[in-house]
Amino acid sequence: MDSLVEAIPDYYQKIVNPDLTNEQKTSLYFDCRKQVDDLSSLVLAKAIAGRFNLIYETTGSSTAWLISDLNKIKSAGYNIVFLYPLVNWKILNERLDTRERTSPRKIDRNFLLQGVLKALSNFPGVLDYVDYAYIYDNSGSKVSILFSYDGSITETKPSRKINCFNSSLKKFIDHENVMDIIETIGTFLLCKYCNECR
Repeated sequence: MDSLVEAIPDYYQKIVNPDLTNEQKTSLYFDCRKQVDDLSSLVLAKAIAGRFNLIYETTGSSTAWLISDLNKIKSAGYNIVFLYPLVNWKILNERLDTRERTSPRKIDRNFLLQGVLKALSNFPGVLDYVDYAYIYDNSGSKVSILFSYDGSITETKPSRKINCFNSSLKKFIDHENVMDIIETIGTFLLCKYCNECR
């Protein structure tokens, strides 16, 4: 989406203005982003009508629009696989530093962190709308699966899987609110997807 926003001529001409504050740049971005979002909705509708394979990208920091689209996709008969590439917070900041050296857009790190935390807390709620879900460690050159969900609630030892999921997440983000979110995710999955809680 960012590359499409940056391709809007009006956006690029304004964003390079050195007198703009970060708040003004963010406002400009989201004004142009609306155009891209509208285009995205049209493309999605056309792709569903044409029965194309779909790749749907979102931050996951809010789910109302996502769930609405997932319902449309699901009702059209698609199997939905949800992938969450999780990146260590320090590595994510290093990647952003590199990106910002070549892009006029600067990312508010606190805003980004709040988005990451929201995405993690929203993850369990998305499971009701997908067939499969995976969280990947995307911090380095070797990608590994931290968590997988196959649409069933017949996990024989769910608590072991939840504990593995929780401990895996702990090493990725060092922030005071993360532990609360991890506990919420773990409790939700343990209660919702194990036989004892059905």
